[in-house]
Amino acid sequence: ACPANINVQGYIQLIKKKEYLKAVNLIRERNPLSAICGRVCNHPCEAQCTRNSVDSPVAIRLLKRFASDIEMEMIESGALSLPGEKTPPQNAEKVAIIGAGPSGLTAADDLAARGYAVTVYEASSAAGGMLRWGIPGYRLPAEVLDYEVELIRRKGVTFIYNCQVGKDISLEKI
Repeated sequence: ACPANINVQGYIQLIKKKEYLKAVNLIRERNPLSAICGRVCNHPCEAQCTRNSVDSPVAIRLLKRFASDIEMEMIESGALSLPGEKTPPQNAEKVAIIGAGPSGLTAADDLAARGYAVTVYEASSAAGGMLRWGIPGYRLPAEVLDYEVELIRRKGVTFIYNCQVGKDISLEKI
């Protein structure tokens, strides 16, 4: 029942085996915003969890958050490094994305993974859209959002902030 079609059973089994980084990587195959969704997803999967017929559903969203938080803690402690910065090939086709909200971030991640040179134009001063401006910090801390954006940026995605398409730059120019 996951709207992103994440392999929920797969990442839960990896967490059970204490293979947290593999679990996060499995989640990110379908959703580059694992730490964010681990905090704010309305978890429709849990309503469909077969465990419901026995006692109560597995805390799927919280398990996603748990694995993602372990990855972030490992990076913060120095036990794990951020991925290296990539640059698109010189002959890569160019794609412009207008807006660095959840959809723009996901599209940028998917296109960069496919070898495109991606530039994201964002009217505000930071990426995230309603994730940043609409969800309170106690629910989604800015550093978690910044972490996920940094992972996407390191895939070779360029972000241009404070740039309103149609005002600061023409659609024809991009």
